[in-house]
Amino acid sequence: MLIVPTEDKLDWHQPPFVTIAIAFLCFAVFSTETDATITKYALVPSQMAWFQLVTHQYLHGDWLHLLGNLLFLLIFGSALEKHLGALNFFTLYLFTGVCSGWGFALLHTDSSTPLVGASGAISGLMGVYLAVYGWRRRECFAVLGPIVTSFRAPALVLLPVWLGYELLSAALSDDNVAYMAHAFGLMSGTAFYIIGSWCGLFSRRVQSSINQSEIEASAAPLTISAKAIKLENELRLVEALAVCRQQLKEQPTYEGLWYYAFTLAKRVSEAQIVALYRLLLAFQSDASVGFGWAYPIWQEHQSVLLCDSHLWTAKERIDLVYTLLIHNDHKAASHVVTELVNSNLWSTDVATNAHASLLPLLITASAAHNAEAAAIRIILNAQPSSAPSD
Repeated sequence: MLIVPTEDKLDWHQPPFVTIAIAFLCFAVFSTETDATITKYALVPSQMAWFQLVTHQYLHGDWLHLLGNLLFLLIFGSALEKHLGALNFFTLYLFTGVCSGWGFALLHTDSSTPLVGASGAISGLMGVYLAVYGWRRRECFAVLGPIVTSFRAPALVLLPVWLGYELLSAALSDDNVAYMAHAFGLMSGTAFYIIGSWCGLFSRRVQSSINQSEIEASAAPLTISAKAIKLENELRLVEALAVCRQQLKEQPTYEGLWYYAFTLAKRVSEAQIVALYRLLLAFQSDASVGFGWAYPIWQEHQSVLLCDSHLWTAKERIDLVYTLLIHNDHKAASHVVTELVNSNLWSTDVATNAHASLLPLLITASAAHNAEAAAIRIILNAQPSSAPSD
């Protein structure tokens, strides 16, 4: 059985240096491997030394063993290193490799057969991958006996499939594959990432990175101006972005074009991100067509946009707060409202517009006992207005 995710593409703008370094290290070690090396550094459960929990990961039995592991390392490592960051990725790789070896040794305490290979650590990366993507659907290639197919499924659905295969193979097979090391690696990778996310170690960075990857994947280059694509390929990004802005004025509700434009803006400067979002905000407030899909763009660039929100017009800030309230982002809404009220833009007319636009949403949220929404109401009600507050 073989099931491999196929959606993740190698991003040469952000090469997976740690993944590549691990692959080169495995290759270099295998090229100089001797019987003495295996004897000293392989993991032998009956006479285990603690350093062998790490060193066995870089030894391999033959070329097929090595190349198979390196292929899966590149598939999963290139995706995870981008999302996790180099240090988190390397830590997880070592940790899951140690857990897989330790678990195998616990089950075979009397065994004198040496355990070698990176497959336990790579199984750990597979477990991390499933936890990172969770219930997001992923495109997969599968070989199930004589059946070769592809399918889309939530990532976590693959956990019982992969784990079940390893456990069943361990019970029924008599070959020389350490299936239980794979199983321990898979379980430790999934568990450690989930626990780490609960503790706040990974989730914010990872979800931001995944959102960006999905934005890039959702862009539709074939329907975007050929001129913009050509300019991007020539690395004339500012000019490509200008072409996109012109096309957006003609097709303001085209979701893929906005996503494509933001990927360009991110590569140019933070100022371009802010300018493009202000344009999006203008269309959101004026268009009769919904822009509900645009909220992930705010989430992706929130820190940049909030830093510059004090430079926006009063109408832009009110429109932004309205968008944030619709998506129940009351914390960011409170920040923008407080800045607006304390700015020199605040006036009776602005207060009237703010009350008219925002209070219906705030009343609804306050009725649901939302403390932040209630606080925003208090801020607005404390300001002069020619309109009633409730």
